[in-house]
This record gives sequence, structure tokens and C-alpha cells, in this order.
Amino acid sequence: MRNLTIRKNIGRINNTCLLCDLVKQEREAKERVVLENDVFLSVCAYAAKFPYETWILPKSHLPIFEDGTEKTLKALAEIIMGTLRRLDKVLPGAAFNLYLHDAPLFDRNHDRMFDFHIEIVMRLSQPAGFEYGSGSYINPMPPETAAQNLREVG
Repeated sequence: MRNLTIRKNIGRINNTCLLCDLVKQEREAKERVVLENDVFLSVCAYAAKFPYETWILPKSHLPIFEDGTEKTLKALAEIIMGTLRRLDKVLPGAAFNLYLHDAPLFDRNHDRMFDFHIEIVMRLSQPAGFEYGSGSYINPMPPETAAQNLREVG
């Protein structure tokens, strides 16, 4: 229980949502942005574990997926499909996993310093001894290069 209390209080230090701050920084830098629409931003993740690891983030604070409106869900479907089309053009037929991250259960009735988001992880390589032993991942593809490749195939 102590760990949950510590985690819950971290967001209160700056009184901001980590992913909202990330969206702001990525939109300003534009280096890792793949695609965006009115509601969502698709970016190649900074410090990605795997090549072409892509995150889809809401541009406005939205902690819980199921709180999205019909407009939100339509925009989400559009950006997921646009991102997957680009990934398939660059990496035809490559396997991937798509993860939906929602606000933690302990935070659903609190300050909600978290945004739901989607991660798309391409399965181009497998962790091996170094990754398992150290917890550090070797990714030969800089996210800026991956984002540029995905933008170019648009």
C-alpha cells in the first residue's frame, strides 16, 4: 500500500500529468511525431525498447479510455489506422503488439495524473541475454529516424 501512496503523490509534486507534458514537448520538437489529428498524436517513443515503437497519445487530458466521446473514438481509430498503414509500408507484414494503457485503478477517483495511451510495438527482434540480465534494451533504430521514415511513406 505504501508504494501506491508514493506513486500517487509523485504527480502532485508538479501538479501536472506526465503524458500531457510529453505531448506538449513532442509537438514543440516535432522530431519524433509521425502523425496527428485534432485529438491524438502518434510519436516514435523516446528511449524506445524496440525499433519503430510508436505511442498514440491524446492531445487533451484523458485518463480513462472509456470516458472518450464518439468523436474521440473516431479520431483514435483514424490515427491507429494511419499509423499502422505507415508501419506496414515501412515494414511489410511485420508482426506487432498493440497495448492499451488506462489510468491505474487506484487513480480512477483521485487526481488522475495519467492519460490513457496506446503503444504499438513491432516484433522485429527479441530480447536476449543482455536485455534480460541488465534490464537495458539495445535498439539500433533511433526514434527520430524511425519517425522520419514513417512520415516519408505517408
